[in-house]
Amino acid sequence: MKKINQLGFAMPVIILLLSLMAITAYSILSIVSTTIDQSFSNGYQATAESAARAGINYSKIQFNDAYCDNFSGTEETNLVNNDNYRLSFKIDVLSTSADGLSKTIRSTSKLYLPANASRPKITKTFGAVIFNASTDKCKNPNFYRPLVWLDASDNTSLLKPGVPIKTLVSSTNYGNLSDTTRDTIEERQDNGAISSDSSKSTTLSLHNCNPANFDNDTCNKNATKRLNVGMVFQNLNVPKNSTISSATLELQCSNNQSIDGLLTHKVRGFYQAPDDSNPALFNQSTNRQLKTILDTNALHTNASVDHSENSCNPSGTIFINVEDVVQEIINSNGWNPNDNNKASLGLAISYVNGFGSRSINKSGNKLSISYSTSATNNSGNNEAVGSWLDKSGNGNNAELAYGNAPSISPNLLNNKPSLDFNNSIMSVPLSSELENKKEMTVFAVIKPNFASSANSGRIISAVKDSAENDDTANQSIIPLMKFADKAGFASQYAPGDAFGLNHECVDCANSANLLTSLFAKAKDKSVRSSLLINNQVVASNPSFKPAGTPYTFNLSKFYIGGTRLGALPGNGSNYFNGAYSEIIIYDKALTCRQINSINNYLRDKWGISNTVYPDACSEDVVSI
Repeated sequence: MKKINQLGFAMPVIILLLSLMAITAYSILSIVSTTIDQSFSNGYQATAESAARAGINYSKIQFNDAYCDNFSGTEETNLVNNDNYRLSFKIDVLSTSADGLSKTIRSTSKLYLPANASRPKITKTFGAVIFNASTDKCKNPNFYRPLVWLDASDNTSLLKPGVPIKTLVSSTNYGNLSDTTRDTIEERQDNGAISSDSSKSTTLSLHNCNPANFDNDTCNKNATKRLNVGMVFQNLNVPKNSTISSATLELQCSNNQSIDGLLTHKVRGFYQAPDDSNPALFNQSTNRQLKTILDTNALHTNASVDHSENSCNPSGTIFINVEDVVQEIINSNGWNPNDNNKASLGLAISYVNGFGSRSINKSGNKLSISYSTSATNNSGNNEAVGSWLDKSGNGNNAELAYGNAPSISPNLLNNKPSLDFNNSIMSVPLSSELENKKEMTVFAVIKPNFASSANSGRIISAVKDSAENDDTANQSIIPLMKFADKAGFASQYAPGDAFGLNHECVDCANSANLLTSLFAKAKDKSVRSSLLINNQVVASNPSFKPAGTPYTFNLSKFYIGGTRLGALPGNGSNYFNGAYSEIIIYDKALTCRQINSINNYLRDKWGISNTVYPDACSEDVVSI
């Protein structure tokens, strides 16, 4: 069995498929040696149907990673091709909507017996058709779940110095099977009924009910199959009337039980009582229903958000901006962060329209809130910036750490503002430290000032708080930096890394550059790295082993525009000056097509090029 290439492929599906084929291989050979009629056995059908499903999963991944509407299907692709039989699938795009947002995709699988005959004695064909839709015509970075996302074009994310921002994160917890109270619940929208199985289930359904939690008759009737879902987040001690700068609801999908399809949810906040904004946990033995709460104006927020998506993103999450909803709750007369209910905040999710269903784990759903106790003052053109708010929903905000505060340069790139760093360093304290990591992908849109920057100046670096500096083994990384004393860029994975990448480019000083730095796991516990400028690979190393392999890193803070020298609090060092437009950091290695998709998003947004970056990724096929 020879594996040619599997970049971006749905490996769990393929592994399952191979297991199935191994089980049925003997029966296939036996059938060939007996009678043709027996070939259409359950084993054949299961194998060919699995290939059709593999094709559908393949097309979903390809469609999700394609930029805009570039996905056009695939030619017939072999899953198995040996002397005994051949199994293949083919993906066809049957139609594309006028706006490019949706496609109808068909997966056709074929089973040939024998494989090498010009006219096989037996063929079996199966087909499956799905409708794929994208909420963003061109995928935005949140689709791939960034760790940090700083965007200077969003003026609301740029705050004046002296405005302290705090972040709180609360997560749901299923608890024990015998628990009678829960911080999550699902109920029928038509009458608020909650079944015992629904209360004990570890998942929630958005928004078509699961017959295992209710019953077939309920779940098959339009009048009863829609569900309300409620969540109570605890320990959110946000002072009353604080200014909410960001609030993100993160739902954890159970992808194997979710059904794709464009679906719209409505999210509202809810209260315990008109004068009590801190709801108690749900009790499955009481009649206090979400339906009653949502039907009573005094028990829910006026603010709401309608959120649409076609599926959970590749990381298995759904992100919803609930800033206005949380702000109304925090401003309400009944909000009491010292309440006995542990400063609880309730959110209710209801069906609006669409098809499909999302299965959400009851544990691990997060509400991240960034706030200030004073009126938030946004910086204006040419004014100093003290905080740069994170758009990822993780609350990893950038704060002025050393040197001069950067200032806003208006209309610098594509009529959008950027931040002018002039001996300026901002730090990004992580809400959750990175531990035992091996991979990272970083994007940066910058217009450099090589002449005024320090030799080997850092664009983006990261260290653990206990580290002396960013060349401490296992406690630092430098995804992007200046190439020594030259006009160019470099990256360094580990301290003293003899395999660091660098590229000299004098012309880079005259325009904005879209930089991409990738560190990914390779074979034999080694690492591969790539440095891209405007989506072109300018330096790479397919495999290297840092000292101490297997090597991992642990990080507490990222630094932008320079780095910290010495133990905390330390001093600013290695300044890299220039205009910083957008920075996106992932604590994982993105695939080639995901990188291509994000680079096209940034290219178009910042006007770096009018020409779409072509897909130069390897063909995503598996040959066996």
